[in-house]
Amino acid sequence: MHPLPSLLTLLTLLSPLPAQKTINVAVGQHGLQYDPDTILANVGDTVEFSFYNVHSVVQSRPQFPCTPLVGGMYSGIISSCLGCGAAGRKFLYRVEGVEAVYFYCGMRLVGGGRKCLGLGGIGHGF
Repeated sequence: MHPLPSLLTLLTLLSPLPAQKTINVAVGQHGLQYDPDTILANVGDTVEFSFYNVHSVVQSRPQFPCTPLVGGMYSGIISSCLGCGAAGRKFLYRVEGVEAVYFYCGMRLVGGGRKCLGLGGIGHGF
């Protein structure tokens, strides 16, 4: 038995992995936008969308920025309480892949139009 391979295995197991983090995104705090609108995240990170009005988070593709991605993330319509000052409700998205993720607010406006404002994206570090 050779102690060196065991020591290398132990060092590999003890070496730090990238720390998972939570990244906060304000939805509607400063008008019809995400703040920040672009973030860099690693696999395992969580994006916490905090809602300041009635909005949604809908995943799309860059080629079709206002069309929902079939099977993509969707927060549903979320509204915060009026006069709370801080976000009333949250939606969590766990980063599971290395592909960029694009999203927009898919709320319908009075009269049937779609908001499709506040485009944003999640890029990934490696």
